[in-house]
Amino acid sequence: MQFNKRPIKPVLSFVGHSFAGFFAFGAVYSIAVILSFLVERLEDFHCDPITITILTYLHFALEGADAIVFLVYIGVTGIEAVHGMLKRDEEKP
Repeated sequence: MQFNKRPIKPVLSFVGHSFAGFFAFGAVYSIAVILSFLVERLEDFHCDPITITILTYLHFALEGADAIVFLVYIGVTGIEAVHGMLKRDEEKP
């Protein structure tokens, strides 16, 4: 098995994709934080309990889905980086 002579390119690609995924995760997670804040405010105003329950479940569903998608995204880009490092160098003309 030959290793890629330039393994830094897949590593840099992984780091770049990780930062992009982190910021996308932060954007979606900020919506979950706003929902949590909204639930707290609505509880203070004695809003309908079914509304509070629905918004709370939406908050937790958004957090869970965001975390799962982020972990899958990091896993896939990590696998691609490893494949890029193990890939043989193509012959250059």
